[in-house]
Amino acid sequence: MNRLSQPIDEQRYQRVLGIIKWVFALLLIWPVSRAVSSTNDFDVFYGAGQRVAEGMSPYLKPYARGLWYYYSPFFAWVMSLFTYLPQNPVTTLSIPLGQALLKALWGALNLLLVLRVLRIVGDEIKGAEKSRAQLWFWGLLMAMSYRWLFMNILYGQMTLLVLWGVAEAYRSKPMAEWRRWGGLALGINIKILPLFFYGLQFWRAVLSKKAIEWRAMAWISVWLLVLLLFPYLFVEVGFHNALIKDWLDIINPAAKEHILEVGEGGFIDFGAIVTKYFTHLHIPKETSYEWANLSLKEVGLVTNGFRLLVIVLCSYWAIRLQQSKALVWSTAFVQMSVFLAVIPLAFPHQRDYSLLMQMPALAYWLWCELNGLVRSPIWLKAWALFALFWMGCLLFFEAFDLTYRIWMIDHRVQGAAGLLFWFAYQVFLTRQPTASRP
Repeated sequence: MNRLSQPIDEQRYQRVLGIIKWVFALLLIWPVSRAVSSTNDFDVFYGAGQRVAEGMSPYLKPYARGLWYYYSPFFAWVMSLFTYLPQNPVTTLSIPLGQALLKALWGALNLLLVLRVLRIVGDEIKGAEKSRAQLWFWGLLMAMSYRWLFMNILYGQMTLLVLWGVAEAYRSKPMAEWRRWGGLALGINIKILPLFFYGLQFWRAVLSKKAIEWRAMAWISVWLLVLLLFPYLFVEVGFHNALIKDWLDIINPAAKEHILEVGEGGFIDFGAIVTKYFTHLHIPKETSYEWANLSLKEVGLVTNGFRLLVIVLCSYWAIRLQQSKALVWSTAFVQMSVFLAVIPLAFPHQRDYSLLMQMPALAYWLWCELNGLVRSPIWLKAWALFALFWMGCLLFFEAFDLTYRIWMIDHRVQGAAGLLFWFAYQVFLTRQPTASRP
């Protein structure tokens, strides 16, 4: 038995775990309080709601700092409901009172989503003996995920919403089918990215030959239809039709801006790395490297070639894991972790906070290592730690000088590190467990 896996006294376990929880909670309240009083990407969501409330399309022109609204008409309509909050200025804030209240609500929602995701992870270790390994697991998972959470909360992002929706869909705890798939459908409706999970559901349905897996695809589709059509009850039909058309136009994957990723700079996905190093395009406030000068078509071929590789590898793992009898956690959770971890690398316009989607993979690897359930060679551990370091999981980058952080962004270091971790995780999954669940 691994030394860390030896059982400890329940009272001591709960006391130490309580300290970890309180420290983590206080650290998360910090970005929530900062987000309320600062300018961030949530202002774009609010601005989209304002335009919809005024009968304008939120997709036709950029917002402050040149940012565009790429999310669904449904989410813009939801935001429009909050534009009726008091708009009187507050001397201590740079934004109107109503907008500050909405940001506070969004921050509170994010905290609830963090708690929910951690409970879903907790479902996977339910029944395990209380041990030092469990305490190290929770402490390390929270510490190593903290920067991802900090960035998402500070910038008012919705990656947490997507993470929760996907994790809820593939959690091991039994629940009503219509509830299980609602969060995933909401994530697809708002941000498109979880559409990737239709592929996982297809393989699960084919391989398991169970009607419940086919019904899951049906439930996702029903929820998507409801979310798409629901605003028609409150918005003029012609206007909502126009919003859907503008939305589909702006998220068109064949559009030039989704292939040659220049924008305002700072993207970390594979397409952004190719654009950065292998074209002569100028990216605002960034260094040009120009190792090659690929055309639009060539960049598209390289990027789509990578996405094809992603589809092949994810399909392979969906099949292999479905047939595996040696997984430490539930099959659905581990399959989900492979698919989710690559989303911020394969889809365009992703930033470092999107790497939060690698949290389930990190959780599974940590649990297996700390409990001695899978023995990874030293070189594989070093590979993973190297990747985690450059993603900012082992050091809190915001504590460093701005020049250092700009260098990280300029060189697309976190995107490259995310790729390294995803491939390392796949190598880890080839290792056979040495023991059963503790």
